[in-house]
Amino acid sequence: MSNLLLTIIFTSWLLIAFRVFDIYKVDHLQGIIFNYIICALMGFFLFDNYVKISEISTLDTWIILAVITGTCFMPTFYLMAYTVKTISVTVSSIASKISLIIPVSVSILYLNKDAKFSLLNILGLVLGLAAILMSSIKKDTEASSVSIKSRFVYFLPALVFLGGGLVDVLINITNYNHLPSDKSSLFPFFAFSAAAFS
Repeated sequence: MSNLLLTIIFTSWLLIAFRVFDIYKVDHLQGIIFNYIICALMGFFLFDNYVKISEISTLDTWIILAVITGTCFMPTFYLMAYTVKTISVTVSSIASKISLIIPVSVSILYLNKDAKFSLLNILGLVLGLAAILMSSIKKDTEASSVSIKSRFVYFLPALVFLGGGLVDVLINITNYNHLPSDKSSLFPFFAFSAAAFS
């Protein structure tokens, strides 16, 4: 239960932190990069991972998937930060949370062969997508102040949705099919290192 509460708190704080970046004039890209550097260092030193890393002798599929996942982290989180800055925390939060639709669909269709789509599943997916669209629409008075050149910002929630979904799908595929249980603590190290490096 405590892990669930901590996950909710830290996930919520993540998007609020982007707003705090604006208050303290922290560059979003630099903040994200330093975040991943610290995450990679923590992943290296925790759980005796430095010993486990030295024992790796082959470039397994899970390592390649961790690097690809980490490389996808950077643009996704930067898009989230940019969405918070240009639209709102609420829109970015909804888009990133509803991106759960993508990994759930992939899990039902690809990873879990026994599961099937029901009418209720499809209704949930459609309502989730509608929620993203409706939450990103602003009032006419606010929308009129946005120039035609910058109207691309209305696509940001969709990009956050797709990026978050892709990252979750890659993590799920790695966990289900490629990641040995004794190497599970190494996956975040490789992913966060790739994110910082990219």
